[in-house]
Amino acid sequence: MVIVIVVVVAAAAILAGLWALGVGPFSSSNTSSGGGGGGGGGGTGETYSAAAQTASSAVSASPPAGGPWTLTGGEGVNIPSTLSVNQSVLNQSTQGGLCGTKILPGASSIASLPATTAGPSSGDSDAWIILFVNATYGTLEVAVFGGTATPLLTTTDFGGCAAPATSVSLPSKVVDSPVAATVAYNDGGSTWVSSWPKYDMIEILTPSVLTSHTQIPSYWVITYTTCNMGTDNGQTFGSEAPSQFTAFVYPTNGTLYRTLNESSACPSASSGGGGGGGGGGKPTLSSVCFGGFFEYNNTIDYYNNGTISCAEITTMTDGDLTVSIVNSTTGTPVTTTGFTLEIQNTSTMAVLSTYDFSTKTWSSPSLSVFGPKDTLNWFVLLTPQTMQGDSIVLTATSSAPATGSLTLTLGSA
Repeated sequence: MVIVIVVVVAAAAILAGLWALGVGPFSSSNTSSGGGGGGGGGGTGETYSAAAQTASSAVSASPPAGGPWTLTGGEGVNIPSTLSVNQSVLNQSTQGGLCGTKILPGASSIASLPATTAGPSSGDSDAWIILFVNATYGTLEVAVFGGTATPLLTTTDFGGCAAPATSVSLPSKVVDSPVAATVAYNDGGSTWVSSWPKYDMIEILTPSVLTSHTQIPSYWVITYTTCNMGTDNGQTFGSEAPSQFTAFVYPTNGTLYRTLNESSACPSASSGGGGGGGGGGKPTLSSVCFGGFFEYNNTIDYYNNGTISCAEITTMTDGDLTVSIVNSTTGTPVTTTGFTLEIQNTSTMAVLSTYDFSTKTWSSPSLSVFGPKDTLNWFVLLTPQTMQGDSIVLTATSSAPATGSLTLTLGSA
């Protein structure tokens, strides 16, 4: 059985337009040189529980249409410098990728995303997005910036246009953000932080999501990243290399589930020239695309299911991409005998295109893959063994609207 919704999808639902990744309604106000999850003109912030209470009170006092609304999670973004909010980009970023989006009137009153000076283990943030769902799992997102709640938007489906959820909920009791942040810091985060003097921090409480195919449990997801969210051009702080540390924490008891150390390229909303260049004005895949693959074993085969999003690439087809599998450490090609790579519709499970590793061609080479209506599709790699230690490399052909390659780690649980 293929996993249709993963934690990444749940996180994307919490922060519409992928705000936390710098591909959304935020345009740089100050190009930051600070770091440490804060530092530079912001407040010390508040915990998730405090922000959730503020948001809940605002929703109760003046309920947006579509309710009643039930609290189901949130995301805190810790950045060192204030970012201005671009309302037009907010409107544009929610078209297609989110279903039935309605920008609420109060959203226009937000002028900036505040900075946070809290430390890497505090669990505090001055910029929270709090998530609510209704009876049909439409979503409401409420910003709690500097302690003030502002309803931002509603959507008709949880996770945008992803496979429909049949249940979205939080456990009856969850640990607060300081507990999760402390666990992340003590279980590898402190080592990562000591290696990178400048970084941003994201803390996400994802709900438990049940679909007709599977159930994904609730997690606290704490991430430190060298990607500078004060820019939208794929840059890190200074000359730092792209690096991320992520800890998944069980929200009911605050114990560690797992950690990930990655070096994924920073996403970018820029095209041409920036973020690594772009021959002939084309952006590079690594500068404008991001994604992730999660592995699932059904006792017979292994499924690596992946979602990929690209800013400003709306005309890419699967025929514009060739695919290879390599060892993540050495880069040596991995034998693909017995492998099947498909693009599937996550709602109907229909196979839309299949890749032939021997001829490097797709069965339906004109299939749109990164357009605004393609969020229902994802990549599924079926293998006879686990892909831990390996990566998938998608390379643009000469006729593609982008250049270069995008490398994503396989085998993650």
